[in-house]
Amino acid sequence: MGFFANLFGKKEPELLRAKVMSTRAILNAHIASEVNTGKVMSILFFVSSQENIVRLTSENHRENIIHAEHLSNAGTQARIRTFAATSGNAVVFGERFPLSEQEQQLAAQLQQLGVAMPMLAYAALDDAFFLQFGGERISNLMKSMGMDDQEFIEHPMIQSAIKNAQNKIAQKVSISSRTKSPEEWFRMHVKE
Repeated sequence: MGFFANLFGKKEPELLRAKVMSTRAILNAHIASEVNTGKVMSILFFVSSQENIVRLTSENHRENIIHAEHLSNAGTQARIRTFAATSGNAVVFGERFPLSEQEQQLAAQLQQLGVAMPMLAYAALDDAFFLQFGGERISNLMKSMGMDDQEFIEHPMIQSAIKNAQNKIAQKVSISSRTKSPEEWFRMHVKE
């Protein structure tokens, strides 16, 4: 479908919508506070990210923080279906994965489980992903413009920049191996 959609000028629907904050520590606190409401479920790609957010989340809502690898588990799928069917609930990606294809596959799986699209995909300018592409410069620019560390940036240009960065990474990576953290993933897969 992608080839023909592009051939005839039709855009495929966006499965993910980027929302970027300046620092990961503040973003983790924001995600944990959303999960603590009981209205947000967060999907994470890396174990270290999951552990960081679990530490900030109240015990009775920790089941709403899911590692992407557990999505094939029938119990996890049932939990997501039930959660997504409740009005007002949202499922968000707590981080961006370096390869768009894996994000899109996961979003499609979640869509099949009843999660509304497009989903929010959070990121921070000091994440390993953004540090590969000048996140520090953007963060400094935000500060010079007087933006607060707790403000989100959400714009089609950001989404486009993320896609372009993921495409550049995909050109360098033939096989993606599992790692505990995004930093480890970049050390293993992207040679400077």
